[in-house]
Amino acid sequence: MTPTMSRGLLAALVLPFLLVLQTRAAAPSTRPTTAPATTTASTRPSDDPDIKQLSHDAVSALARGENEKALALLDQLMAKTPDNVDYHLLDARALILVNKWKEAGVQAKWVLDHAQKDYQKEWANLYRAQAASKAGDNSTARTILKDLSANAGSAAVRTLASQTIEQLEP
Repeated sequence: MTPTMSRGLLAALVLPFLLVLQTRAAAPSTRPTTAPATTTASTRPSDDPDIKQLSHDAVSALARGENEKALALLDQLMAKTPDNVDYHLLDARALILVNKWKEAGVQAKWVLDHAQKDYQKEWANLYRAQAASKAGDNSTARTILKDLSANAGSAAVRTLASQTIEQLEP
């Protein structure tokens, strides 16, 4: 894959979600090795300028393909706002981009357990399917992707699920 193709793929996979996330700001998120035992999750925008800046910097780093930098910024962001669903979702995507499939799966599962919005569930399921596929569990990935390609409310998720499932088919 050429760098141009990588950026194109990044744009296709991440930018629709980043646009949604960029319109939201912080509220309570930390990358767990196991899902944290929290009873409250939020997507509530933060008035804290430091959190807004961290959020902007993390999204910008991810959009530029600076995935390790984005992960470091997301670590800081989630330390300050540990229950923010959108930050966990963005972290799951960043982990996929650096081939940390198991951690990405944990983040996606956390999002599914705490999501309040349909877009959060759909993107988390897409990331969960990608992580499952890379971990060798094509059956689980295929099941999730078939459901998303047929039922997701987001056209971007439906399209990506359909494209991803085609890659899984022998």
